[in-house]
Amino acid sequence: MKLNISCQGNYITVNQISQLMQAAGSNTTISVANANGRPQSELVSAIQSASAKKISIDIDGSAASVTQTLALFNACRPNPNASLSLREANAYSSLQIQSIYSAVGDKPFSAQINGAATNESQIQYLLGYANGLNTSLTLSSITSMTDSGIATAINAAGSRRLQAQIDGKQASPAKILYLLDRPSGANISLSLINSEYISTNYFGQFLSAAGSRNFTISFDVTKVNFDFIKQTIAASNQNTRFNLISAQALTTPNLKTLLQTASNRKISINLNGAQFYSGQPLSTVQLGNLNNFFNINTAQATNLVDMLAAIKASAGTNLALEYNGAQLVVTPTDGNYVVRAIQVAQEGTEFSVNSVGQTQFNLNIVLDIIYAAH
Repeated sequence: MKLNISCQGNYITVNQISQLMQAAGSNTTISVANANGRPQSELVSAIQSASAKKISIDIDGSAASVTQTLALFNACRPNPNASLSLREANAYSSLQIQSIYSAVGDKPFSAQINGAATNESQIQYLLGYANGLNTSLTLSSITSMTDSGIATAINAAGSRRLQAQIDGKQASPAKILYLLDRPSGANISLSLINSEYISTNYFGQFLSAAGSRNFTISFDVTKVNFDFIKQTIAASNQNTRFNLISAQALTTPNLKTLLQTASNRKISINLNGAQFYSGQPLSTVQLGNLNNFFNINTAQATNLVDMLAAIKASAGTNLALEYNGAQLVVTPTDGNYVVRAIQVAQEGTEFSVNSVGQTQFNLNIVLDIIYAAH
């Protein structure tokens, strides 16, 4: 069982972050999103006081100075369990990004680069300087780049781990095919989002062009025909992964059909916990195997009895629950919904409480959740 508490750095105080870090057990990670929103010296002190606790520091490069970024990343260096992430890495110059990557060292690190806000020259050092053993790179809006820029990005990535995100809302089929046809390293994966904006006539070509590389297609099941989704899954190879959005809108028989069609392909099933009918969480999770990844967002809105039944039945699959930290439910009769869920967690159950500190923040409620995970 794993628990992630995601604090909103623009709202929560450093003292509150520090209390959460000190309370965390070995199963819990305290994440600070937009860590640049806190006073630098105060947060550095809290990070250092966390010692070897599991922490994750996220920085928005478009809002943080290089001095602030380096100070926060360097503060994490002594902690063997710290991980780091940087969004909008394209906001920094060549020399600045070298310094940042050097500060990261071999810590788990993810960097997101906005393809719509970078250029061919910049992409070479953003990808080329990244050489940490645990570095993962994401290039969003890659099809916003020129053909030459795309080729440069793929060449610069080399053997590094890179996920190139293709937005079907913005990219033409020809541009997508150009990208899929490019030779690339074994660690480069491609992800197609907003696929409902693309004519279904092109998906056979996409699958053919992708070949054996790692390719993920996201389908919003409320916007794409069920039979087409089934046909696409059936036509794909074993390295193609599927992400089903709003999957609670599917009937149980239809979801079962898609999972059976996927066979041993990996498939993620994203469900809105506020839109379940009675008994649906259990009947959904019972369909899964270890190649299926069920993610329930807005989990605080799901009926507690239904949620507990689903968690208890999830030992043979992967289940992640996302709770909105601004809407946590505690009642005199049922207690803290997240605590109750943690009490019946299976070995592979993952919990995340997001937006902690943003609004309606009660420190004691979150501490109770952390203590339950010990």
